[in-house]
Amino acid sequence: QELAILLRSWEQQSIALRELSHKLSLTLRSFLEATLNFPATDSTVREISSGLPGSFNRFRTGSQADKDKLGAEIIELLKHCDRLSFSAQTETESENYHTGNTVQTSDNSVSNTVKRIEVIVRTVVRWLAAEEVAIKHAAAASNGISVTGNDAV
Repeated sequence: QELAILLRSWEQQSIALRELSHKLSLTLRSFLEATLNFPATDSTVREISSGLPGSFNRFRTGSQADKDKLGAEIIELLKHCDRLSFSAQTETESENYHTGNTVQTSDNSVSNTVKRIEVIVRTVVRWLAAEEVAIKHAAAASNGISVTGNDAV
């Protein structure tokens, strides 16, 4: 929902590119912190890069290749947001993204960035849900209860 609000603000030209990219980064970092219990909001991209793989290893769902790919995607997105946030663009250049006076890939870039973050969120949420089911199944099995599908205790 927060991503949709940010994208709508960008489309309505009510947020500057620097502010938008900062908020996108903070949204992704806050999500990682809340779901993985990982201090992403207070970490540099380098610190996130070194600590994030361990956070994904707790998931039984998803192959190691999928976890590595997701971790790489998160780091690339955070670097992308940082490049936009800390770029040397002037406010006039930022405004030109909306008026079409510069290359018009930024609207697509912003939209694609939001979509990529949404994919990350959906993937992690799916892994969390699968982990919860696995934990319930393991608890039921240890108590001698037979379960099928998602019908765990």
